[in-house]
Amino acid sequence: MEQLFKDGYVILPSLISQLTCDKLKQHLETKDRDDLPFNYYQGHNILYLPNDAENFPKEIVFNKEIHDIIKQVFGSSYYMYSYNCNANTSKQDQPYHMDCNHFHPLEAIKKFGSPGPPIQLIVNTYLQDTNEENGSLEVIPGSHLFTDLELGEDGEIDEKYLRNKKMVRLNLPKGSVIIRDKRLWHRGTKNETNKVRYMIGTSYSQNWYKLGKIEFKEDCTELLMEAPFDTWNLYSNPVIW
Repeated sequence: MEQLFKDGYVILPSLISQLTCDKLKQHLETKDRDDLPFNYYQGHNILYLPNDAENFPKEIVFNKEIHDIIKQVFGSSYYMYSYNCNANTSKQDQPYHMDCNHFHPLEAIKKFGSPGPPIQLIVNTYLQDTNEENGSLEVIPGSHLFTDLELGEDGEIDEKYLRNKKMVRLNLPKGSVIIRDKRLWHRGTKNETNKVRYMIGTSYSQNWYKLGKIEFKEDCTELLMEAPFDTWNLYSNPVIW
């Protein structure tokens, strides 16, 4: 908790089994690669994760160690609002950016003296050994607390605010998990190999902050009843939880 609040992220190395990583990666490799949405540059692509019971990555989404940490931040009343995968084949680094802005205006934050605790958390899971060669995540520790910044049209951090900042590459083995404040300054880096680098992303927020719904197939109904988080926004036609 201290590290998450101070640095904006915490690492759980090799938490997820190789079996789960391999099964999910194999499933993702069958997906259509045409016209994928992407973040900033093509190659930093977004894939949707399986929404059927057979391929649902329960070990990642329901993981007790992950949710023990999230519950310490949000309490028991929170939900998952994003469920996807970053599939990186790009030969270009993303700009440094925040996945979400501060909840309050910067002037209010400066007067208060702190941006406050996280409103949104994201859990990233590497499905393979990930390093500087195949596009590990790069972060600036503590940047979620910065109040001196300007954002571009697409949420990118102005270059002048990056000077003299400590940048850290999160090079980690397969199955490693990164839990981070979504305000943390970070970027996806270029993949210099000929293989896709997969990084799962599941995002969470407290129930009062309504952000989105996720559709699952009906065969997930019973499975999702085991979720360690609220499921009011998870749905399938005609079932709504």
